[in-house]
Amino acid sequence: MRQAGVWLEARGAGDPLLVLLHGLNATAGVWEPFDAVVAGDWPGRRMLIDLPGHGLSDPLPEYSFGVVAAQVASAIGRVSAPVTVVGHSMGGVVALMLATGWFGIPVAHVLAVGVKIDWTEEELAAAAGTRDRQVKWYDSHDEAEARFVRLAGVGLAAASDPPLLARGVRSTRAGFRVAADPRAASIGAPPLRALMLSATASVRLACGESDTMVHVERLRHFDPGARVVAGCGHNAHIENPTALAKLLDP
Repeated sequence: MRQAGVWLEARGAGDPLLVLLHGLNATAGVWEPFDAVVAGDWPGRRMLIDLPGHGLSDPLPEYSFGVVAAQVASAIGRVSAPVTVVGHSMGGVVALMLATGWFGIPVAHVLAVGVKIDWTEEELAAAAGTRDRQVKWYDSHDEAEARFVRLAGVGLAAASDPPLLARGVRSTRAGFRVAADPRAASIGAPPLRALMLSATASVRLACGESDTMVHVERLRHFDPGARVVAGCGHNAHIENPTALAKLLDP
């Protein structure tokens, strides 16, 4: 269903609520392996969300972590019981935004995985340069889906799994396109130190053992208890959802 222009799917019933937020260019479909692992043990609802400008959610005029977090909070709606948020990469930063309490969601625990901390001047310039990027159209669904797989980092080994690819491609009269708004990459680097200092929730940072975008020693500058997910790269929620799920216990 859609709430405040944001697509979400709620599963299970009761409290507490578990919210899953994907990374840049992906959709909530990438959480399917993780959700399958936690479904039997999580006592309340789980909510899978397409971030603004991704999947079936509406794009934004401009992208910032604060605006994205506000849209996500509006879609979640009024919640009284404590909420746990698990976010990957960009979604991890949005989870940390929600953990500040500024957006009215009573977040108790956050697990942020694969959040990129170190940005070069070239990377920041490249991100800023996407503010005016136009949608690229493809002649076939397969071409657009192959591009989605590369952009979302799903990995070739998992690219044949339909749930992981859900809502990653849109079809119109103009042709086929990756669902993600190409301007969403302009969101840039996160204010991680400020978010960690502002968090009113329990926060755990983590990354894959072989993640080329972030190393656990850098995460430990912000969270001394930051964890490593063994044998994984940037997408631990896809590569080893069982190991990642073990980090949910605060």
